[in-house]
Amino acid sequence: MKSLIFHTGALGDTLAAIPALKAVRKHMGPVPITMLTERHGNPLTVSAQSVLEGAGLIDEFIYYPVSPKTRGLFTALRDMGSKTNLIKTLRSKNFDTLFYLISLERKESSIKRDLVFFRMAGIKRVIGDSLVTTLPSRKIRGSLPTLPHQTDDLLSRLKAAGLEVPSGAEIDFSLSINDRERNSLEKWIQTLPKSGSRPLVAICPGSKMPAKRWPIDRYEEVTNLLIEKHDVWPIVFGGPEDQSLGQYLIEKWRRGWVAAGSLDVRGSVAAMEKCSFYIGNDSGPM
Repeated sequence: MKSLIFHTGALGDTLAAIPALKAVRKHMGPVPITMLTERHGNPLTVSAQSVLEGAGLIDEFIYYPVSPKTRGLFTALRDMGSKTNLIKTLRSKNFDTLFYLISLERKESSIKRDLVFFRMAGIKRVIGDSLVTTLPSRKIRGSLPTLPHQTDDLLSRLKAAGLEVPSGAEIDFSLSINDRERNSLEKWIQTLPKSGSRPLVAICPGSKMPAKRWPIDRYEEVTNLLIEKHDVWPIVFGGPEDQSLGQYLIEKWRRGWVAAGSLDVRGSVAAMEKCSFYIGNDSGPM
């Protein structure tokens, strides 16, 4: 048996899917699991592989290219040649089961086309294609409809297919950081100024969405207050594009480390495990 997971999105979507991915791994046991996902044209976009590799949830990744204007599987694979090549790749892997773990952004017509595509790739059994919550049509008047959290949506679809899924406090978003990753983090810390026994605080000032960005002077002011009152040691997280910002902040604070641009996603998660709390624009370290 070989299983394929179809999952789309970047950092936020991948984090939201972790409980569902753990449920699939528990259900499949040692059976190899491959993920088909997107390769974004923007190099700053965090891929699913950079989040999940080493967590023991996915054994192999297969990518197809997307851009901001071509997010769907069929629209991303613009010509018949690219569609045919991906079908050939999937057929060569002999997958017998597909876990359809797409986000809430798919339209019904797109879902039907996806499933036709995977049948052409020789996959006969599909799990997770029922009870998909699709985006409602836009209305000029009336209140916005309530949609389930993406994590809950994925878990409910797996449960409907007969899988055992967690609920409530059992839902686990941890990335299963391994000893090798923790050891690598410790080696990085040894090269930095000593923090002593001060409590570590994660500072995440960056965001790819301008509307989410808190003014930098507020991060500077709040962290200065924490240093004054609680003697904390700040760590600035983010992507390579946030490195100069992190350097600016620790110069203002006269203490701290810049993990942005130095640690990858999983290294950042390992470092955040050491932090007492988190201040930031987004839901994670990147």
